[in-house]
Amino acid sequence: MSEEDLMLCVLITDARRTNPETPVISLGGYMQGMIRAHQLGRLNITGSLIGLNERRLAEEGDAS
Repeated sequence: MSEEDLMLCVLITDARRTNPETPVISLGGYMQGMIRAHQLGRLNITGSLIGLNERRLAEEGDAS
């Protein structure tokens, strides 16, 4: 995993801590899962970032 991918995984993990529907409780476990998914060729960083962006946009729409 590249340093850039690892940095994005850390940012995604941090953002998921505050997910109102399914917050991440074990940050280390979540990171291990992302690393395992990468090793299996199943990690979708782009999809995770899109999901976080959609959540942010929905939250902003609710606040308006």
